[in-house]
Amino acid sequence: MEPLTDDFQNATLNPISLCGDCWQINFSALFDPDVEDMQLNSISVKDAEKAEASCQFCRLLLREARHLARSGRVIHQRNGQPLVFNFEREFQAGSSGHGISEFTTTILLKVNLQPVPTPEDSEIKFNICPIFTDRGDDHLQCAQLVSRDKIDLGLCSKWLRECEKRHLPHCQDPGREIEKSLLPEGFRLVDTVDECIILAPQNCRYIALSYVWGQVATLRLGEDSANEFERPGSLARHMADLSKTVQDAIHVVRSMGERYLWVDSLCIIQDSPQKAEQIGKMDSIYGAAVLTIVAAYGSDANAGLRGVRPGSRIFDQSAATIWHDLTLVATAPSPGDIAESIWATRGWTYQEQLLSQRLLAFTTDGQAVWQCASSHLLEDAPSIIKVYPPKRLRQLQAEFRLNERQPEPNPTLSLLPLQQPDAITEYIAVVEGYTKRQFTFDDDILIAFEGFGSLLQRHLNTRFLAGLPEAYLDQALLWIPSTKQKRREGSKNHLPSWSWAGWIGHAHYEKLDSSKTERVLPTVKWYYNESKKGAKLINQIGIGIDESRFGEERSSNTFCWVPIFELLGNSLNSLPTSNLDSQQRPFLQFWTSCSLLHIAPGETARLAASQRESSMNPPVKLHLVLGQLARQLSGYLVLNGERLPELDQARHEFIVLSEAQFAGFNPITSACTPSNKSMMYNVMLIEWDDRRETACRLGIGRVLKQAWHASKPVIKFITLG
Repeated sequence: MEPLTDDFQNATLNPISLCGDCWQINFSALFDPDVEDMQLNSISVKDAEKAEASCQFCRLLLREARHLARSGRVIHQRNGQPLVFNFEREFQAGSSGHGISEFTTTILLKVNLQPVPTPEDSEIKFNICPIFTDRGDDHLQCAQLVSRDKIDLGLCSKWLRECEKRHLPHCQDPGREIEKSLLPEGFRLVDTVDECIILAPQNCRYIALSYVWGQVATLRLGEDSANEFERPGSLARHMADLSKTVQDAIHVVRSMGERYLWVDSLCIIQDSPQKAEQIGKMDSIYGAAVLTIVAAYGSDANAGLRGVRPGSRIFDQSAATIWHDLTLVATAPSPGDIAESIWATRGWTYQEQLLSQRLLAFTTDGQAVWQCASSHLLEDAPSIIKVYPPKRLRQLQAEFRLNERQPEPNPTLSLLPLQQPDAITEYIAVVEGYTKRQFTFDDDILIAFEGFGSLLQRHLNTRFLAGLPEAYLDQALLWIPSTKQKRREGSKNHLPSWSWAGWIGHAHYEKLDSSKTERVLPTVKWYYNESKKGAKLINQIGIGIDESRFGEERSSNTFCWVPIFELLGNSLNSLPTSNLDSQQRPFLQFWTSCSLLHIAPGETARLAASQRESSMNPPVKLHLVLGQLARQLSGYLVLNGERLPELDQARHEFIVLSEAQFAGFNPITSACTPSNKSMMYNVMLIEWDDRRETACRLGIGRVLKQAWHASKPVIKFITLG
């Protein structure tokens, strides 16, 4: 490294202990963005250990290396090769650790210990950042010293203030007042100053809490206690009855200079008829909050917010004062992946994460992590300067959260193909994340989806049918299991087999190409039956893709639509009468083409063997053939569950859902070849419940039209439950 300049040595009146080698390092130039080229010499572990007692810089290197090594120690050599610290300067442009929206250029010193001390260590890397202590509060630092005892909540408050002040328009939602206007009647907040629970003052700002309840017995607001807790000081008398997470959240709100906190257990009257309405307004409740506190640690509400209480954090920062005005900090390892926490596995917390403007997460090791649309920060440094930056949690874009568009139907016809609307793209992404989550009670699967559903309902001017958007039903029915699934049986509400909500397990939708062109052509006239009043046409006309609902010009898909199967059955606008079990609603009812197809011979045995070797639990994919002995493949099927033994025994019934604009498929990958012509059908494997006269979904797939018509299909009326 370059030697110190006379100016730097003279300017430093109180030099700190450095060894002879480190004394020659020009630290001033090292972290100066205006200095482009510097020669950086390696330092061996052996030399660093010799100087450790007297040299701050060598001590910093060794301390952080030992902290990262699995064995907790580093050796001089491995396999005859000396271990050395290699250095590399990196220019980093981005937001600073204090002024989170300020744009600054800084220098990081990237350190890499090679070779690694033991085979168990994949690599030992860390970054060193400078903190200049004599440059005033206005100077932008890329890192800061962190207390080992507890989180600096003043810094968290500064993050919020800076975001509100400087992050327009990405973070400061211009539609937040819209969200407030949609807050439910009887909306309550915890007043952390007067220590009570009150009806929310008009247009007040508040912080929300997202956490895991678990099996903890904790104070909950009831109709008999609501009046009592409105009195100032009433909550203080019951503080011991609150869970530790709620207690800590109250402390965080006060310490950040805020007043009001929303907690579901205290702000929703748990035995009130209004509870269902408030649960359905989660999009407004979390969307209108200035910040959401995330308890990303522990399995229940008594885990607390680690790092809030003194001594509760597991955090050890390596730092060294090199000169009187320069401290070097090794950036701490990123906190454990929040996506791996129990909080990130629960169904209820997913919409809270998606719908929030800003997130302040308290992690397993007691670090605070800030996330908004513009910044991703940790206490010691922005995430961008970490060796392994933590993953951002998925949030809905502000533009989507705020879009209140309710378009009127557009009568203009166009021959352009249908393109997937942005709102449906968001819906698909949410479903794929949501179906990975877990629920203590199966009935909650759709209830915990209502917040996002309410938002999308306003956005598209459409309702939801068991979690599927009515205006996009033909496409929404084509969800694909990502794993072997099991039927989800609600104890209070029937969860239909045609919805992803009716199955336990991850689901996804087929990825579109870059044009985002949907290759689904409606052919079925759909009726929805959810009550004793009987079936009603979806979208008022029965078409499963109502493009006018998302402000699109009607495309060739709509232009060409006729309920072909209903016409072929000579049953236009005719529904057979049946004795439906009221407990099994909702149903989809429709006329369609039905046929019996075979699974390819030997297919199930081969797949069963391959899946016994797999630990990923993938779904069962099968090939379809026209006849039992035929060799030409006619299509493919993805099963929801297993059901392998039965599938070789006989032909099985399939129904057509829609036409598919594909020319054929790859028998190995099942990937389909896009086409302007519709040469395949989207089909569903069904099983009949003869007692209830209803069918249920067992799988989804595609079949070549030519093969389908050769299979002698018939037109049937289907009640799908």
